[in-house]
Amino acid sequence: MYTAKKILEMRKVLGITQEYVARIFEISPKTVYRWESGKANPRGSVSKKLMALDILIENEQMREECIKLVKRPDGLESLQYLINQIVPKMAGKTGTLAGIERMLSDVLPSIYSISPDTTIKTKNGMPGSMALFAAYKVLHRLFKDTDPEAFIDEEQTCMVCKKSKPGKLYRCTGKLSDNSKCGFVVCEDCIYKSKKVHIKKSPDCDKTAVPSFEHI
Repeated sequence: MYTAKKILEMRKVLGITQEYVARIFEISPKTVYRWESGKANPRGSVSKKLMALDILIENEQMREECIKLVKRPDGLESLQYLINQIVPKMAGKTGTLAGIERMLSDVLPSIYSISPDTTIKTKNGMPGSMALFAAYKVLHRLFKDTDPEAFIDEEQTCMVCKKSKPGKLYRCTGKLSDNSKCGFVVCEDCIYKSKKVHIKKSPDCDKTAVPSFEHI
């Protein structure tokens, strides 16, 4: 049974209001007030959901993620999703640290246990923010030491004047000797004076003699 002090501490850890807690558990704010004032105790399915939330908060990594999550526009729905995934698994898990960690890794492995080999799999019903966050964690692990300049998309810059002109760029439709796409990009202002640059950039393109471009 959760004491009034414990329930209040859980709410304070997440930095949320009584109204927010009420929305998570789909009860009235008055009920949450009665919990925290010691005038009532959580019972039934709500008690299990409260226990699931406690499991998330007790785990250091998930606690930090939940604190960030509740600040998002769809944080409420995402937190409800996590809680509803944990509740059915509680009966088959022990209260040991190992049991809790296995439970969390079962519920949301792509977030709880990130490795460079992690495969992102969006489970049925997973809120989009959770799937995106999982993808972010993997990409951060893989590319955290990479120079951001390496991700500049050259295809969005004219290879003649070196200027970015969204909506005014064209890409060569030709193929190289290895059967890959040419990818030469030019803006509409430079398209008629791009032949020399095109040949320099893609000397083996089959369209350098008779250019053929498509609008990007």
